[in-house]
Amino acid sequence: MPDPFLLGLAIGVVILGAIVQSLIGFGLAVVAAPLLYFIDPQLVPVPLMILGFSISLINWFYNRRNANLKAMGYALIARVPGALIGLALLVYFNQKGLQILIAIAVLMGVATTLTDKAIRFNHRNLAIAGLLSGIFATVAAIGGPPIAMLLRDQQAGSIRGNLSAFFSVSTLISAAVLIAGGKFQIHHLVSGITLLPGVFIGFFISKQFISRFNSHHIKVTTQIVCSLSALMLLYQAVVN
Repeated sequence: MPDPFLLGLAIGVVILGAIVQSLIGFGLAVVAAPLLYFIDPQLVPVPLMILGFSISLINWFYNRRNANLKAMGYALIARVPGALIGLALLVYFNQKGLQILIAIAVLMGVATTLTDKAIRFNHRNLAIAGLLSGIFATVAAIGGPPIAMLLRDQQAGSIRGNLSAFFSVSTLISAAVLIAGGKFQIHHLVSGITLLPGVFIGFFISKQFISRFNSHHIKVTTQIVCSLSALMLLYQAVVN
């Protein structure tokens, strides 16, 4: 991506995605993926994965006192068989049909968050959310909604910390799979590093708002981001 204008535009997109992820714990991929793909298809998914890992790691460190990696371990362990199930689904079923089903499932999940009924934060539900995250991420590259909706009723710092810890580790798992499959190339690494300034700028901008961005704001924004991700997935499945 040698064009300075396109490079600046891509960094701007990353800044916006990093702000969203720093405020609610996820969302860089949802915000940035379609725009980066339009700028340069080579930026998705591997360079975007590098950026997502970077912002997750930064936010995990920043919210480390609120992160419970031991509890999130149940979700991380379950994400592995989830990824394998997702891979099997891709082999035996039509991807577009699967994407539509996942988009509908995400929208139904968002609908449940509009009620006052809370989803209990326990080992069983963490494992279920991790399993679904693995399936959704493998089939449609949107692994965030199941985990984000489970954590929606926690305190703001815990939401950011736990989501950041989860995505830091789960992204490494995904990267290992891509490396083993020969899909992670040096030029992907160079592209990701080139856009890294957007991650840091977005994070520092978000710090100006984090203290005023409480649990209610996170819940509402999570509902919006999850809905947008599902709608974009539906659009992609129908148009392509």
